[in-house]
Amino acid sequence: MGEGFEAMTQVEVMAFLQERANPNTVRIYRRHGVMGACFGIKYSDLESLTKKLKMNHTLARGLWSTGIHDPRVLATKIANPDEATAEELQTWIEGCDNYVLTDAVSVFAARSPYAMALARRWSQDKREWIGSAGWLVFSALIQGGKVDAELAVQLLAEIETRIHGAANRMRHSMNSTLISVGGHIESLREEAIAAAKRIGPIDVKHGETGCKTPEAVAYIGRMAERNAARAQAAGGRTKARAAAGAARAAKTAH
Repeated sequence: MGEGFEAMTQVEVMAFLQERANPNTVRIYRRHGVMGACFGIKYSDLESLTKKLKMNHTLARGLWSTGIHDPRVLATKIANPDEATAEELQTWIEGCDNYVLTDAVSVFAARSPYAMALARRWSQDKREWIGSAGWLVFSALIQGGKVDAELAVQLLAEIETRIHGAANRMRHSMNSTLISVGGHIESLREEAIAAAKRIGPIDVKHGETGCKTPEAVAYIGRMAERNAARAQAAGGRTKARAAAGAARAAKTAH
């Protein structure tokens, strides 16, 4: 297999994946809506392979071109966001036909220089997977502190207006964006909770899985508690470091 994982060619990677094909995992993916060609590689194994292959956009493009689920997911993990073009990302999202791959492309798109433009355009698309991706990219941008309060307020209003009439998986993604606003933009937490209460229950079909769409009000509350706990812990560590520094300074002075 060449000098190492980083030197693997597309043919070698495909052979590596085929050797690890698992019919049982394929059946699990089928329950999650993956209907096309699929090897059945566990996500943990794809993550492990990602670390070994490292970033390789040329290889990513080749893996995407196979049209097979697992190589395509792997492609999103090793692709270079700075080498991807807006046209390429559009092609990739239009090639998605299930939420597993859509989520993977969305994570990658959110790291690209085109993330905001794609989020704005895709979120307006009424097609389930593209529209869903747009809201997922918005969610990632919010979590990364890249959405200001003014835009976030606009997103909350749009979610409230559109969510119940949106396609199935898009409802799930819009709910995720609402939660991201409430959980990551403290000044808008109460506004997000109020919007969630007005929206009410979200009906999302998850097929033959145990997956559920989070209840926004409760989830935002838990996020706020976790954030507060982390802030308190960080404050405690800062005080401990300051005390240790003061002790060292005092010892040196003596």
